[in-house]
Amino acid sequence: MDVVNRRAALRLAAGGATAVVLGATEGQGFAAPAPAPAPAPAPIPGPDGPTSPGWCTTVGYRGHTVTVCPGDKMGHGLLKKAVLLDDQPLMVMAHGGEFISILNAHETYPDLMDLARDAVRQLHGASLQAPPARLPDVPAELQIPSSGRSRTAPRRRPVVRKNVAALSRAERESFVDALLALKDDGRYDFFVAVHQQAFVTPEWGAHMSPAFLPWHRAYLNLFEEQLRDAGARALPYWDWSRQQTVGAVPFTDDLLGGDGYHRPELDDEDDPQEGEVLTGPFAASTGNWPVTVSEDDRDFLRRDIGRRVRRPSGPADVRSTLGHRRYDKPPFDRTTPAFRGYLEGWAFRRAAMHGSAHAWIGGNMSTGSSPNDPAFFLNHSYVDKIWADWQARYPSVRHYAPTSSPSPGVPGLDTPLEPFHSAMKWTVTPRMVLDHRRQYVYR
Repeated sequence: MDVVNRRAALRLAAGGATAVVLGATEGQGFAAPAPAPAPAPAPIPGPDGPTSPGWCTTVGYRGHTVTVCPGDKMGHGLLKKAVLLDDQPLMVMAHGGEFISILNAHETYPDLMDLARDAVRQLHGASLQAPPARLPDVPAELQIPSSGRSRTAPRRRPVVRKNVAALSRAERESFVDALLALKDDGRYDFFVAVHQQAFVTPEWGAHMSPAFLPWHRAYLNLFEEQLRDAGARALPYWDWSRQQTVGAVPFTDDLLGGDGYHRPELDDEDDPQEGEVLTGPFAASTGNWPVTVSEDDRDFLRRDIGRRVRRPSGPADVRSTLGHRRYDKPPFDRTTPAFRGYLEGWAFRRAAMHGSAHAWIGGNMSTGSSPNDPAFFLNHSYVDKIWADWQARYPSVRHYAPTSSPSPGVPGLDTPLEPFHSAMKWTVTPRMVLDHRRQYVYR
C-alpha cells in the first residue's frame, strides 16, 4: 500500500479525520465555562477532596474530555492529577505560577486549561499514557564508566567529539549503525526511559536546576560509552546556531532523516500519522525504530520542524549566554538569570538555546521522552560544548553552584547524581564531571 493510501486507511480506522468541538471555553483561569444555551458543567471536587480550594472544570474539546483541577499545591512541583485527558492524568510541572506539560516540556503556559487544550492538539487523536512508575531494569549490556573509561577497556586517549557536519562518510555510517545496534539490544530505550523518568522525578535535578548541565554531561558520557561499545568513534554535536536547514546536515537521509509528515489542511483535525518521519534510517517504514517509551500510543518517530518555533537560537544568543560569568545563583531554578539558566533556555523568557532546539524540531523532541529522537543527543552534545567553552573562557570562576544542596532537586557539588547512583551503581557527582578533558574534547 502506498504512503498516501496507508494514511487514509489509518485515518479511517481511527474514526475519520473530522473532529468535533464540544463546549470548549476560551476563558482564562480555572472558572467554569461561561453560560451557554446548554447548562455549563457543574464543578466537581478537586483531587484533594471536597475541602480543596481548587475545583475541577470539565469541558469537551475536539472530541475529547478535558478536566482541569487546580488543587492546593500549584506553586512548584509535579502535578499528577491536575489535568486529565479522557480521564487519563497528564503529568504537569508547576513552576513560579506557570505550567509545563510532559507533552511539551520546553514551553510554559500561564493557564492549565490552555495547557490541556494544547496537549489535545499535540496528540492528534492518539491516546495519552502514563509514564511507568519506575525505571526498567538496567540492561545487562550497559557499560558503566569508571574513571572515564569502561571497566573492561584499556586506558585510552580522550575521544574527539566533532561537529556532525565534519564527519566522514565512514563516521556517519558507524554512528548510525551504533544507534541501530543500541536500539536493537534495548540500551537505547533504557536511556529514553531514564530521561522520561527525570521529568516526573524533579528531586533528581535534571531540569530547571543547577544540575541540568552536570546531569546531562554524565548522561551523555554514559551514552557515549555505549556508542563506542557498539562501534562508533564518539558522539558528534549539532551546532543548531548555524545548521538550521531541513535537508542539510544533520537532517539528511544518511544521518537523522528529514521532517515529519504534515498536511496543513488538517491542522484543525486529528490525523493519527501527523509528524511521522518518512525518510532516513529512523523512519517507521524501515522497521528499525519502533517507539516503545512514550507519553502516548504512537509507535513511530515524529517531527514537526519549525511549526512551533521558527528557528533555534542563533550566534547572537550563544555569544550573549557565554557572556555571563556566574554559573548559577539563588533561587537555583528555571528563572535564574545566570549562565546555566540562559543555556538551558528559560532565563530568556522565550524559546532559546537548548530549549529552542527541542521546540524547533518538535514531535518527540518536545516531550519528556525526547531521546526517542537521536537529534536529542546531538543537541545536548552541543549544549555541553557551550558549557565546555564557557569553562575555558572563565577558568577562575566557580564552574558549579551551589557547593552544598539547599533543597531537594538542587544537588550540591558532591551530591551523587540520580538515578546513576541508585539504579546503575555508578557514583558520579557534579564535581566529578567538571573537567571533561581526560574523557573527551571538542573540535
